[in-house]
Amino acid sequence: MTAPTELPPLQRRIFEIMRASDESGPIDVASFAIGLAEPGRTAVATADVAALASLGVHPCLLIGFAYAVGAQRPEFIDRLPPFKLSLETPRWRK
Repeated sequence: MTAPTELPPLQRRIFEIMRASDESGPIDVASFAIGLAEPGRTAVATADVAALASLGVHPCLLIGFAYAVGAQRPEFIDRLPPFKLSLETPRWRK
């Protein structure tokens, strides 16, 4: 997990990539990585969805980013870090 100061700029940059892909079609993702701290810069430049997930990027942004850079769900979903489901009853089911 990244330090809290690194995550907001990274997530903001991912959102900018998603917006740019909506406006103009194919984009140069590496140009959006300039100015980000490592390892976020490498993950964005290489469009590594799994690395971005391990850095703590919100899942909704990850899916939008994957589609913006042309990765389809089966290509990246298997590379996401493992997760453990909570055995706690969700608040809405209590």
